[in-house]
Amino acid sequence: MLSLGSAISANAVSCWNSGPSVLVENIQPQIVEICDYLQSEIPGYLKGEERYKCVTDAAGVKWYFALTFIGDNQDSRLITSAECQDGMNKQISQCKFGGETSYGNWKYRADPDGGHC
Repeated sequence: MLSLGSAISANAVSCWNSGPSVLVENIQPQIVEICDYLQSEIPGYLKGEERYKCVTDAAGVKWYFALTFIGDNQDSRLITSAECQDGMNKQISQCKFGGETSYGNWKYRADPDGGHC
């Protein structure tokens, strides 16, 4: 079970109002792989930089994941896979049809959709 509690407060939550019917259980096992990719592609993010990964879940639903560095007072920042996983797991749990949420230095987006990666 995923927990929505966090020591980090959400700055802004935006959930989509429609989309494919999805189950967290179908995508959650891939969050580690997604975050490992997003944090290790190039060490560190520049301010405003967004990286993304498209994956297909166990039910055949395409998901577009994006991570953007939005922090203040820094030109660049590293993110660990664990920090990314925490944010992405919250994102897939709190928005039934996907959406995006900002936590401190990062904006997380999980967008399930039709089609293929």
